[in-house]
Amino acid sequence: MKQNKLRFKAGLCLGFYDEKDNFKEITVEVEPDTIYRDGDIGIYRDELLYVLSNKFNLSDFEKEAICEYLEDFDSSDGEYIMYEPEYIRQCVGLKDTNGNWIYEGDIVDIDFETFTSNVNGKVTGTVEYSQDECSFLVKSNIGEYSFQFLLYDGTTPKTAQCTVVGKIYNEERKK
Repeated sequence: MKQNKLRFKAGLCLGFYDEKDNFKEITVEVEPDTIYRDGDIGIYRDELLYVLSNKFNLSDFEKEAICEYLEDFDSSDGEYIMYEPEYIRQCVGLKDTNGNWIYEGDIVDIDFETFTSNVNGKVTGTVEYSQDECSFLVKSNIGEYSFQFLLYDGTTPKTAQCTVVGKIYNEERKK
């Protein structure tokens, strides 16, 4: 039997000095291996460096500067990093129309023509957790009206017409 795991993403803010001695900060989103009670996360050093190399165009000098910065957060063997993230986002356990996992804080487009006759076309909203509903939902405003839409009603996932277009933490939208 296949086990489902809880999925999380964490935003790490890393600071370093470049070749011209200018201070730079970058935020990279990673899937942590461990989340501790105090809110810190754990990730393998090589995995973090791999993500940084693929996401950012860093010079060798900048990579070395980041490695030096991360030494303050290394475990005793130097292979594992424990770090306090800027944010942690939980996966809602559902995928969008493109097969991407949906996370709390994602910005999504929903094609509402399939679900209701009250709203025509696409609506953009933010995925949030509702303690009242004990579920994830999409919140949005249309003019002076606000609404919320459950992603899962207890029997059927409602993501057939849902597409992730960005996340609230950096407001980068996919084109």
